[in-house]
Order: sequence, then structure tokens, then C-alpha cells
Amino acid sequence: MEIYLRERHIPSHIIGEILEKRDKLLRGLAKDHPYSNKGIAAELRDSAENDHELEVNLVIAMRSLGFTATHIAGANEPDGIARFTDSQNRERVLTLEAKSSKKVPQLSQFDFAGLQEHSIRNEAQGCLLLAPSYPGLSRANDSSAAVRAREAKVSCWTIDHLCRLLLATGNRHITAKDIYDIVISKFTPDDVQEAIDELLSITTIENRILYVEIISAIKEMKDLLSDEPRNIHQISTMVAYRMKSKGYQPNQKIL
Repeated sequence: MEIYLRERHIPSHIIGEILEKRDKLLRGLAKDHPYSNKGIAAELRDSAENDHELEVNLVIAMRSLGFTATHIAGANEPDGIARFTDSQNRERVLTLEAKSSKKVPQLSQFDFAGLQEHSIRNEAQGCLLLAPSYPGLSRANDSSAAVRAREAKVSCWTIDHLCRLLLATGNRHITAKDIYDIVISKFTPDDVQEAIDELLSITTIENRILYVEIISAIKEMKDLLSDEPRNIHQISTMVAYRMKSKGYQPNQKIL
């Protein structure tokens, strides 16, 4: 939208006002919409004891976080598949598994070998397993569930883990790649928790400020390499340079 406005030679201060009004509208719609991230998080918590509902809500949550996700289920199949295309145009695939329970589930309820097989059959790079809790959490990474999760490369998420990310997207730029990177490298519930803590500890730039900087960067680039089409890498580099010159620290997430 910003680029289209620039092409029409709309003054920068008017573009800023338009974008701000758009953001207010989207936030207002999200509060009323049943599939806002806050609503999805509430549905996830409410479905902790129902297998089918938890599977469906997991798929909805992954869509909200930037994936193309499909509910599958059935014999010898994962509960769902989540996909996204990375910056190098490579398709990344995760299998989705949900395990509902009223109490802390028993170790025997988790077929880690079967979940690993689902990933292999679907040529997925990782598996996200969602459950209300896991056995042996008091033993941290020494529990039997943690050992088997690492061996099978199954990333064990609690409902609270996923809800934290859903609720954080209102003021943070969390991407499908952020989730994917955790799933393929962190397997025990404690390691997933630590990775989420680290992700949410990164200081992010307020969206309104970022929009203004993007527009300003495009304007500054008008006479630079004018015969080349603009791309995200050119613009992000210019924005990062501008933000650094204004005192933002290197650990702050910009784009």
C-alpha cells in the first residue's frame, strides 16, 4: 500500500496519516473478529481436553502466525501440515500434532516414533507437538519425555507456549520463520520455553515508526540506482541504516 501511495506522488505526511488510520481500523476489527489472535488463544485454552477441537485450533493458530496450514488427521497421518516459503523461495514444511488431556498425560500417550514417521513420510523438516502439559516436567531435560523428544526431533510445545506468541503478535513482528526455527532446533518443553523467552526479549520497533521509516527510505532511494526495481533487501538495508543512525541498538528487531 505504501508503495502504491508513493507512486501516486501522495505527500509523505498524508501517507503517514492514512497508514495510521488503517492500523487503527485493523486493530478495531481484530478486537471484534472471532479469529483475532486473542480469540484464537482463548479457543486453544478451551479445547485442551478435546482432541478434534485442539487439532483444528492448532491449525488456525499456525495460519495466524503466517503459515499455510491444513488439518488432515486420520490413520498414519499427522493432525496437520504447516508450510511457508522462505526468503530463498524454498518451501519449509512442519507436521502438526495435538494431544489433548484433562490431566498431565502419561508418557505412554506420546508415540514419538510415530510422530517422527509422520514427518519423514511428509518430507517435513520438523514436527510441532502441542499438549496442555508433559510428564516429568519437574525433571526438566532429564525426563523420559524430553529424552525421547530430542531423539525423535519432535518439538514439544505447551498450549501456554503457543498462546504467548499469539498474544505477542499485536505489538511484535513475529514471523513464520521465527516459529519454524524454534521447531526444527528446540525439542524439550524447557528448551522451547527458553527460545520463546529469547524471541520475546528482542526489542521491536513500533509499527507506526517503522512505516514512516520505510516511506522515508523509499524517498531517499529515488535517485539511487533508479534503473533497478526496488526489493525488500534494498529497502530493509536502508531502513536499518536510518534506524541505527537514530540510536536504535543492534539487538532491536527492525524487519
